[in-house]
Amino acid sequence: MLRTLLVSFVFALMLIGCGDQRIVENQDVVKSPIELYLAEPRVHEVHGRKMIELYRGGSWALSRYFPSGYLDIFVIENNQISSDPIPLPLRFRKDSYPLWVGEGKSGNLYLVIYDVIKNSPSGRTLSDVHEGLSIYEISAKGNLSLIADDIALGGIDTQIYGIAGDFGIDICGENFCYSIGSDRKVEKWDTSFLSSDEFVEVRFTPGRAAAVIRKRYDDRLQSDFSTDYSKYSVINFDKHGLNQRKEIEAGAPYDLTWDKQTIFYRKAVSREDYLEMLLFDLSKMRFRGLLDFGTNNLEGRVAWSQAYYINGFLSLLNGYGPNLSEAAREYLRKRVVEELSLMAGLCDNDYPGFEVKRYSIDRENTLFALHLGRVLDLFSRADFMVASNQRIQECKAKIKTELTSLKNTVEKIHASSLNDNSKMTMRYRYGYPFWADGANVPFNYISGYVAGLLSFDRSVDDIRVAKQLSQPLISEEFENEFPILWRYWQGVGDAGWKASDHVSLNTPSYVGNKRAMAHITYRTMDAYALLKLHEADQNVVSNALIDHFRALIRDGRLLPSLNEVFMDAGQDPVLMASEVVSRYSRSVYAYELESQVLVLGQLTRRKNQQ
Repeated sequence: MLRTLLVSFVFALMLIGCGDQRIVENQDVVKSPIELYLAEPRVHEVHGRKMIELYRGGSWALSRYFPSGYLDIFVIENNQISSDPIPLPLRFRKDSYPLWVGEGKSGNLYLVIYDVIKNSPSGRTLSDVHEGLSIYEISAKGNLSLIADDIALGGIDTQIYGIAGDFGIDICGENFCYSIGSDRKVEKWDTSFLSSDEFVEVRFTPGRAAAVIRKRYDDRLQSDFSTDYSKYSVINFDKHGLNQRKEIEAGAPYDLTWDKQTIFYRKAVSREDYLEMLLFDLSKMRFRGLLDFGTNNLEGRVAWSQAYYINGFLSLLNGYGPNLSEAAREYLRKRVVEELSLMAGLCDNDYPGFEVKRYSIDRENTLFALHLGRVLDLFSRADFMVASNQRIQECKAKIKTELTSLKNTVEKIHASSLNDNSKMTMRYRYGYPFWADGANVPFNYISGYVAGLLSFDRSVDDIRVAKQLSQPLISEEFENEFPILWRYWQGVGDAGWKASDHVSLNTPSYVGNKRAMAHITYRTMDAYALLKLHEADQNVVSNALIDHFRALIRDGRLLPSLNEVFMDAGQDPVLMASEVVSRYSRSVYAYELESQVLVLGQLTRRKNQQ
């Protein structure tokens, strides 16, 4: 009896923690219908233009026009949206990429904005460049004002968490948090305890926050994929620092809720839970899971956001992930068709089309074959759903023509001779508004192009070009050994150049990439292209290299989403290691969402076999 009391007392102390607070797994949860998770896309016709509604609250609605990307904000009165938007500066409307929106109780609106002009990716040359997010407030009377600038929360892909009220707002992103009071004073929270961690989910209560966290992982920096990178913790913290931390021994916690002093979390243990957790992670992303619905590619969001999460949707609809309910299947089917139809609409417009400003010098309009390849590959993979959609088929043909000719793209093909044995590579056109003009392109640029070239209306000539372009990756990185990591760049881009070499107009000299390794997303693109080439011609990529890629998927050195290639071909997927499954069972970024589908699919198949 005494022993039982002591054990109960110790357990109670563990739960109570700081300030009589507890972190408890909630096993008695009433399941929510899918419509409470995900935003239903709303596309309106306004004066002959499409308008995508991103947010609708009690007093405000935020919309984005397609294809221009301009923003408009409308007042809501008596549950009716005003016919005309509030007047906003043109600079704000065209250069703001919204990441989070929240309403204060007094009727004001807060917006966390990624300013595409102030923020500068590598290689752009702009004056007065800042890095960080901007926070705006619109008063109940409709007056727009900048209340904080250059806030270090992350970048354009960062998931922002926030809460608004009469007190102002509390916001978190990556592993930083800030409070901005009604007096507009900015106060940074002490999150130094998270220096090696990242937020997976954040839930606020007045003056405090709870979060699911995990360690940051980049296999270029942390060589071993140990179990440390696949474990999750639930924490309770405030602006002064950490109050409480609970390590989750097994499984992934999700769906945090506050109940006075208690933090509840759920944990997926059944087939139904896997779908719930996946939909929850989608819903917590930007605008209740709308993400980049109805965007253009001026900031590269079609190629680097939509291509990832829509491929994840396709894998779900193909049966590669958790078992779908009929409501989930209908939502995703409709969502994919709408997203791809809008995307195909970009083919109907000379501007913006699939052009991008984000990566060019001084934000001039540029067209990358890499981006076109990713779009065409996505369209082709979705053919089982949209084969009868004439607009999409016409767009595919138009993109394929551009990929074949490369007349308008930054990249061009360079061959040492015109015979069948010529050494072929791709270069950035000399004098084009790109920082590395004149240099050869990195491996992943070639891989994106090759995957697109082989994805639709494939000809003998397409296969020949793909084979020749892929030879440097095969011979330079996999000739004598099969490495776990390989380079991002090759050739003069890796070695560097001097002004006397006359390589580049915009960057006369460059120290070189110096054998720096490629990020896992780029290596996955490389492996994807070689796997697609193997499907087209089995005499190019060896079976030993294919087996090596399968081993890298198993060990988490290539993204789980690469299993899509095998499953699309009717083959068995790679059985991934338990720590890989745990790591990717929750997602923060769009590319992780695509992989989350595949690892939860593996867990579902295991449950089905039990």
